[in-house]
Amino acid sequence: MSYRNLLLACIVLNISVLDISAQAPLGCDFDQRATQWDGTQLTAVEVRIAAMKNRITPRMPATIPIVFHVVYSNNRENISDLQIRSQVDILNRDFAFMSENAPWVPEEFRDVGGDANMRFCLASIDPNGNPTTGTTRTMTQVSRIGSHQEANGRYSVHYDSYGGKDGWDPERYVNIWVGDIEGLLGSATFPGMAPHPEEDGVVIDPEFVGALGLASRSDPFDRGHSLTHELGHYFGLFHIWGLGNGGCDTDDLVEDTPEQETFYLECPEYPQHSCETSNMFMNFMDFTDDRCLALFTQGQAQRMQAALMGLRSTLLENTDACAPPDSGKIDLDDALLFYAPESGQIVIALDVESVMSRKVSLYAIDGRMLYQDTWLTGSTFWLNTESIIPGVYVLQLEAEGERISKKVFVYSDR
Repeated sequence: MSYRNLLLACIVLNISVLDISAQAPLGCDFDQRATQWDGTQLTAVEVRIAAMKNRITPRMPATIPIVFHVVYSNNRENISDLQIRSQVDILNRDFAFMSENAPWVPEEFRDVGGDANMRFCLASIDPNGNPTTGTTRTMTQVSRIGSHQEANGRYSVHYDSYGGKDGWDPERYVNIWVGDIEGLLGSATFPGMAPHPEEDGVVIDPEFVGALGLASRSDPFDRGHSLTHELGHYFGLFHIWGLGNGGCDTDDLVEDTPEQETFYLECPEYPQHSCETSNMFMNFMDFTDDRCLALFTQGQAQRMQAALMGLRSTLLENTDACAPPDSGKIDLDDALLFYAPESGQIVIALDVESVMSRKVSLYAIDGRMLYQDTWLTGSTFWLNTESIIPGVYVLQLEAEGERISKKVFVYSDR
């Protein structure tokens, strides 16, 4: 898109944010918040993103430190470390075009799927230089704190003084507040457009973090892709249909995403058409169910990289806050192996992320091998059980000559 066309697109966007009257159920409030943007400021942001896109050069994926601020009013909302770690692994797969749904991307869109060239870690060093788990926990008396606003317009979840949690330096960390939200999956700030620096980051409901624990019962948003969507906004992406209620005269400023009239819900049959094009409803920036979401395009990846290298470049100066993956021997005896009936998956979880590859095998009780794969990265592995019947199986995990086996009972409570 030319510089002139970019400015024209920004003008259209500035007008469109004034005409937003509907919001998809259980989506995000990005378009609603956009009505409060200053048009001149948005144009300046878009000019900076466009300029930086021309300066992107090949590099190793950047690892970005994130911190989860869990603000809870009951034990149910105080989600586990394991649930949070599962979310980090999901983000890293999604941003690398390696989600569990990626193999089912339709052929016409497969070649435009892209690696965003960014990865995420739970911060291991806090702003004061002290060791941290990358998670803070705060009990609150404020109901629905994730969406509660004070009389002055501030969102309570971001402030100690309002019953929430002060974020860490937003120039150095991606702050992700976990708090009960009314009627939404999550919410995010756009680069350069946060109403207050203290609120820069993402807010997400605890039911939609990761794919374990509380999230495993949140079908159809039980696979952790809601936070992927919100981080897309955080790194400069609009909804795939553009701002507002959509229409064929709006655009998301990404050339390789097809024009789309409005959002899709649930998991529609492929193909779907509007604006005389085949629609990419499996894009992370649509509103379809988690079991359908699968990709960012190369154009979206380029736009997010431009935002990271420009408006959010200070995050790249704090990569020391990410502990390197453990390169030592994996203690398989400490691995957690269990069946999660809510999602129909066998789960293996380690306490740390490791660079050591692991072999995962599943056997029938009579010794027949039913599944084998290599687990290369991350601290959590999911094995889908849709193709096997309920019963007792043996799960085997092997690394560096060490091997453990455990019986797993597969059933369903859905």
